[in-house]
Amino acid sequence: MRTLITGSNGFIGSFILNNYIYNKEISFRAVFRDSEFLPQTKDKIFIENIDSETNWKEALEGIDSILHLAGRAHIVKDTSLNPSSEYKSVNIDGTLNLAQQAISAGVKRFIYLSSIKVNGEETTYEKSFKPDDNPSPIDEYGKSKFEAERQLIKISSKAEMDFVIIRPVMVYGPGVKGNLLSLLAWISKGLPLPLGSVKNLRDFVSVQNLADLILLCLKHPSAANQIFLVSDDKPISTTYLINSISAGLKKSIINIPISSAFLKVFFKLLNKNDISLKLLSSLRVDISKTKKVLDWEPKISFDTAIQLTVDDFLINSFKD
Repeated sequence: MRTLITGSNGFIGSFILNNYIYNKEISFRAVFRDSEFLPQTKDKIFIENIDSETNWKEALEGIDSILHLAGRAHIVKDTSLNPSSEYKSVNIDGTLNLAQQAISAGVKRFIYLSSIKVNGEETTYEKSFKPDDNPSPIDEYGKSKFEAERQLIKISSKAEMDFVIIRPVMVYGPGVKGNLLSLLAWISKGLPLPLGSVKNLRDFVSVQNLADLILLCLKHPSAANQIFLVSDDKPISTTYLINSISAGLKKSIINIPISSAFLKVFFKLLNKNDISLKLLSSLRVDISKTKKVLDWEPKISFDTAIQLTVDDFLINSFKD
């Protein structure tokens, strides 16, 4: 099977290429946009921009399936003058254009990496998101991912190309960036945190488990035309996350018990609602459909995966 993978320079794409490059069942053609970080595969092609005007003809020659990971990511401090327009250009128009050209090229399966933000931003402590819930995206990123899903389903239903939509929760693992990297750096310095009273449950997914599911979806017959949620299947609290990182770093940390209600107001005053949601609220997902339809189980536990993440952070800290 020859698979075109977009976003090969990214966190998830680079992990897949680095770990499955010698897979005998799948041959990857990597699309890259940053010439400073070339994908670890001989078959690669440079695409500068992914939007409604991108010409995919050369990239799609001889391709059986597509793994579409590229997109405009969710940015906490978005300085764009018109982020809504940019999300539409890349995440919606870019995806639709690729899918339409894929159909014309005879591609049989299109895997789209979406986001749990399509379901919403938070759940209660007891309840979980399911793949068939009514979508309830809040921010522009989540709305763009939902619209891309909707358009992909619409055009695939009129063609001989299967779609597979995967909505991961927050992804972590060696090489992780963003908020989790900031938390790792903070804890590594032994600085105190004000999160000792937080009582929440959030699902995460290691890049190892996500990659394993993605590779399964490329070839599993029952994955066709389905939407899957994915996690490590072990919701944890923010306190558990902090304790796991501090244990891995062998750093004792003072986690001051301050009420969540006060912290929510504090983060709101600082215009940090996004961080507030991730640290204080619950976000649980029900992956029973994923496990049943695909006969799949997460292969690596949270405790093992977070230690691998910490180890990688330490190695790179020494390099710096």
